[in-house]
Amino acid sequence: EELKEFMAKLRSLSPRLRLGIYNWVSSVSVLSPIFKEHPEYFMLKERSGADKNLFPGLFQLNHPTMINRPEAAKFMLDNFRYMIDYLNVDFIYLDETKTTSLIDWQHNDLVRDDHWNDFWLEMYKLGHKHNIVMFSNGRGNPYHELNFIEARHQLNPKRWREFCGMAMAVANFVNNRKGARLDLLYWNPKMDYINRVLANGFIPTINFLSYQQIPYVTANAELGKSTGYNLKYTPDWKNDASTELESYCIQRNAGKELVFSVINRSTQDSIQATLDVAGLGTNLTVWCYRIMRYPDNKKWKYGFGE
Repeated sequence: EELKEFMAKLRSLSPRLRLGIYNWVSSVSVLSPIFKEHPEYFMLKERSGADKNLFPGLFQLNHPTMINRPEAAKFMLDNFRYMIDYLNVDFIYLDETKTTSLIDWQHNDLVRDDHWNDFWLEMYKLGHKHNIVMFSNGRGNPYHELNFIEARHQLNPKRWREFCGMAMAVANFVNNRKGARLDLLYWNPKMDYINRVLANGFIPTINFLSYQQIPYVTANAELGKSTGYNLKYTPDWKNDASTELESYCIQRNAGKELVFSVINRSTQDSIQATLDVAGLGTNLTVWCYRIMRYPDNKKWKYGFGE
């Protein structure tokens, strides 16, 4: 009841607020009421007979969920249904939406990738029925409208090739769902974060908004929804192992303009790039979108939200 009242107070602040609840269904703590009531929903033992722990090393033993068991899947979905009906949420956020294949040797039972996909599909149907967005942290959930790309390590500039490949693959996968969007984690310093967001047309994650971030957030909103575009250019990291040029090309859904972005990873001040524009039509306009940074030392009288 306290949470319901708290969320009602938050909603009263502005009709533009969208509220959701964090969820986890991949495993269960042995100290939780759910495990004590329904241990049959979970995998308890390894083949050797040792306790099965989905995340070894944590302070609590946590058994993985056997989502292929109808009663377990129904229990999880009923929890989401309760949150929607009782708390009046706008979205359900589910962490760790990855396919975890498991063999329960005690019961000769198997969880496959398609069992998880079936569960996420039922989540989508539930959300569609109630006009609720299903939000996943899983790099390309096939059924949910919004997905996190959690790339804390891959965003390191030294690992730019790894990030390029991952971002391209996930973006193209999610683009198969009309209207689906990707949200990139995390906006950390020294990670070229916002460059990657704008270059790929992703949504930025803002934990504590600073005024220096506003021009980039505004530019991101103006860019809008976009999809990857197979522009021919050189050097292209996808087929040139020696290039030190990180590059992307996307097409805006609203106006069909192409956005070509490069990040120079070389020690040279400049690198020559050649674009093949032969297939882009005769009326070609090339323009530069310039984002003016706010000075880092500027002080504001009021904080955000005041």
